[in-house]
Amino acid sequence: MEGYILSSIAVITGRAFSLISFFHYILTRSVFYTSSCGPNAAIKWDLATLSASLYALRPIRTGEEILKTYIDPVLPRATRVATLLKNYRFSCDCPWCNVYHLASDNDSRTNKDPVFDQEELAQIAASDNNRALLVKWVFTHPGYLKWSTDLCRPDDLVIAAHLEALALIDKEGLQGLQSLFTEEIAMCYAILGDEAEFRRWGQRVMQLSRVEDPPLAAKFEEWLEDPPKYFKRWGWRRNQRMRKFSSS
Repeated sequence: MEGYILSSIAVITGRAFSLISFFHYILTRSVFYTSSCGPNAAIKWDLATLSASLYALRPIRTGEEILKTYIDPVLPRATRVATLLKNYRFSCDCPWCNVYHLASDNDSRTNKDPVFDQEELAQIAASDNNRALLVKWVFTHPGYLKWSTDLCRPDDLVIAAHLEALALIDKEGLQGLQSLFTEEIAMCYAILGDEAEFRRWGQRVMQLSRVEDPPLAAKFEEWLEDPPKYFKRWGWRRNQRMRKFSSS
């Protein structure tokens, strides 16, 4: 299940132990996970306790391989392939890098080959474009803070935009980027006073943040006990619209 710890590594320190030793220790034990540019797991570092936790980014089925990224997965495919080849000496075999549509058993092309057919080029371009869009999404689309007090904007403006982002995230396997969008969708429903949707998205925020951001998970856990009571601006937009309607 997403947000849950898959494994933990703890290091007992000694006087001669250093952070460099710590990272070497962790990295030598984490490189055995298969690389993917659509990872289903990530590592959370805790310098205070010199420990690390591997946790799920999305639901992982029994028997499914654990996948993590070795590089920034939002980089263009060509950059990812070249970086992995240079730094790790292997070609990524994930669906977003290994895009070859092998026409026959005699077609033995690999990621090292520079030649693609038109369908493959279109697939690469679409994926690169999706990832580039996600990188700058928060700068090119409305966010919760400005929208929350701007009654001139539609009530579903941020929710619709963030749902579009989440669809791209699912398509590209980049669930590591979903937390911000999920949190803001939940906040939107809170300020709209929609308790059912706030509970649905709030539970998802808690699940995603359990390892990645424990304080955020704790905050949502408190809100979810009684949203109208504990969320200070509960239903603010709805109430403002009702007042405006009653005074007109």
